[in-house]
Amino acid sequence: MRDFTVDDVKSVCEKYGIDVEVLREYEFYPRKASIVGGALRIMTERQVIYMKRVVVPTPMHVQAIFEAVEGLAARGARVLRFLRTKYGDPYVIHETGYYYALSQVTGRIPDFESPEEFIEAFATLAEWHASAKVNHGILYQPRRIDVTYEWSVARAKLEIYREYALDREEPTELDERFLAIREDVDQQIGVSLAKLLLIPYEQITQEAVSSGTLCHGSFVRKNLVKSKDGLFVLDHDHLYEGSQMLDLAHFLQRYGAQQSFDIDLCQRALAKYEAIRPISQKEWSLLEVLLSFPSAIIQVLQWYYEQRRDWDIEDFIDVFEDACDMDVARLALRRHLFGSIVEDEPSPIPLHDFFKKYGKQNIEFEASCVRDEEDLTNNHIFTTKSVVKKHLTANAESATRISPESAGLWRPTMNQPPSLGSTEKESD
Repeated sequence: MRDFTVDDVKSVCEKYGIDVEVLREYEFYPRKASIVGGALRIMTERQVIYMKRVVVPTPMHVQAIFEAVEGLAARGARVLRFLRTKYGDPYVIHETGYYYALSQVTGRIPDFESPEEFIEAFATLAEWHASAKVNHGILYQPRRIDVTYEWSVARAKLEIYREYALDREEPTELDERFLAIREDVDQQIGVSLAKLLLIPYEQITQEAVSSGTLCHGSFVRKNLVKSKDGLFVLDHDHLYEGSQMLDLAHFLQRYGAQQSFDIDLCQRALAKYEAIRPISQKEWSLLEVLLSFPSAIIQVLQWYYEQRRDWDIEDFIDVFEDACDMDVARLALRRHLFGSIVEDEPSPIPLHDFFKKYGKQNIEFEASCVRDEEDLTNNHIFTTKSVVKKHLTANAESATRISPESAGLWRPTMNQPPSLGSTEKESD
């Protein structure tokens, strides 16, 4: 047996930032080690283990995540339970961070271009949601559920992007394409914000939090494994209390695009979800509003103007074109699902209302409330509203540059559709 302090393993551990003393807590003796995503992959003579450093404020949050995973497993959800240390502890508290270990589950990343696996993911999410409960408020994260603030920040950033594009000596083709649709995107977000005021969003959120309803917070392909026993759900580091429609809408927005928001397929997928985890009428109203937000276009603009991707301009243009095409398809799906509600849209909320509420502020890129799924080191997800406001507050002179001038639900049960009995290019 090779000692795990050999130079190659030690160098990987040092790169990950984990002290080998943490491995001794589990009596792991690695033959090989590598960094995969946000985890340390350890290969011993008998098994493959994943060590994960969870970035949370206090040990109480690690304990809350552990208890939530235990509850999910007890209720039959396909999740991986934390491995115990030689002392019987489910995680390690070390001066370098908080760590837990998981066994490897045999399988592959699901393919959401496959209609069957796309629908299977909706069923898995519904099963996870139906099993996800807590009885404390430790995982309450105001930042994650403040949709109004998140969308308002995204909308304010459109003005910053516009200034960047106009100030550039030689605007790129993407600058020109963005400027051509900026008013339409701003209008969409303004309408989404107005619609959010017309539904009982605070009541929906309060009911979810008071009942201990959990959202996964990162239900994406890289955190799912398709095995012979079904889809396993991984990475529970981003759990938070709130309406599970946030999870559902995020998944549909993100991966419905891979199916070109095919109306029949998406309708069957939603029906599959509701058959397992019923959706109330208030939740349907929230889902409709969440699907009104042009998330794909906003994400590409963030990648480009905030330099979150090291791509050639041609690649950005291709992705932007796809996002615009998918935005049209998303609107068509939403119109089909929710009918007359979509046709009778309210007037958009003026952008200056946002600045009137929060004061003239400089909306800095690093203060974005939209968490990048690839940002595995983000330790601000538990920040309260007051801290977020403070984080966004900066010199008023810069803020004045942002122009204030730019500024019956579908029910599957009513019309039940038929049910359906690797390195990746995308970064999810």
